[in-house]
Amino acid sequence: MKLSRTKIATLLASTGLACGALAVVTPGIASAAGPVTTSYATYPAGIMPATCTAQGNAGGSPAILTGVVYKVTGTGAGTYFSLASIPTIGADTAVTMSWKAFTAGCETSGISLSVKYVNSATFSPSVDQRLSSSNSYCQGASCGNGKNGFGGLHVSMPPLTASYSGWQIDSAVGPALGIVGPSGSYYSASQRSAAGKAGGPNMLISAKNGAGVYTPPTTEAPTTAAPVTTAAPVTTAAPVTTAAPVTTSAAPTTTAKAVVTSRTPSTSAPATRVANTAATQAITQAPTLPMTGVSLRTVWLALAALTLGGSLLVASRRRAVALPF
Repeated sequence: MKLSRTKIATLLASTGLACGALAVVTPGIASAAGPVTTSYATYPAGIMPATCTAQGNAGGSPAILTGVVYKVTGTGAGTYFSLASIPTIGADTAVTMSWKAFTAGCETSGISLSVKYVNSATFSPSVDQRLSSSNSYCQGASCGNGKNGFGGLHVSMPPLTASYSGWQIDSAVGPALGIVGPSGSYYSASQRSAAGKAGGPNMLISAKNGAGVYTPPTTEAPTTAAPVTTAAPVTTAAPVTTAAPVTTSAAPTTTAKAVVTSRTPSTSAPATRVANTAATQAITQAPTLPMTGVSLRTVWLALAALTLGGSLLVASRRRAVALPF
C-alpha cells in the first residue's frame, strides 16, 4: 500500500503527540534538589495560586491534595496516609510521596518533600531546624496529569552531623523553607502568628520528627611500615699467606786433595828410600780438613809449605847418607 507524503506526515505527528502524552502521564518527574524559600519576612505571600482557596492538609479546609500516600522503606517501612503515622525513622529510612489529585483551582501549585536537621525527636518551635540536601519538589504538570497519580517526590535521611542528632520530614505547599524556627519562618499559620511572623494560609501538609545517633567517622591510625633491616655485610677472611720456604744453602765442603810428591828412583842405600818413603806417606796420608771458613788460598799455602818441608827433609837425609863417617 502506498502512502502519500501528507499521510506520512500525519502519522508522524500523531506518534509524536502520543509519546508526549506518555511522558506527561508518568508521575514522579520531580527536582532532586528543589528550590528553597528564604524570604522569611513575607512568607508565604505569592506562593499559592490566585485561584486556589485551599490550604495545607495539616490544618484548614479544604485540603489542597486528595488521596495522599507515603511509602516508606528501611526503618519504619510501610504505607501511610500521613507522615505523622510513621512509627519511627532512622538513618536508612526513605520516603516517597504521591497523591490522587489537586483541589480544583490549585492544579498549578508547587509541592515539596524535604528533610530538616533537628536535635529532638519532637518538634520544638523555639529551635531552628535547618534544611538538609534532601529536598524534592514538583509543580503543576511536572507532578503528573492525574491519570496515574501525582507526585513521586522522594527523600532519604541524610547523614547526621556532630551538631544535629535527628531529622524532621516535612511535606508542604510551595518550596521548602531554608529554616523552620525563630531565625526563619513556619509552615503553620498558628506558629507564624505566635512568633509574630507574617500571616497567610497554612502551608503544612504533614510532618514527622525522629532522633538518630551521630557516629563519628572512624579514622584508622596510620600504619608505619617496619624499618627494613639491612643484613650486615659478609666479611671475607683475608687470604692466608704461606711463608716462602727457607732455603738453607749449606756451605760446600771442599776436600783437600792429597799432594803426591813424585819420587826420583834412587840408587842410594835402603835407609834413604825408607826415609823418603815415610815422608811421602806422611804427606799422602795427611788428613783431609773440612772447609770451615778457611779460605782456599790459605789451604794451598799450607800444602805448599808442607811439600817444601818434606822436600827439605828428604834432601837432608840424602846428604847424611852420602857423607862418610
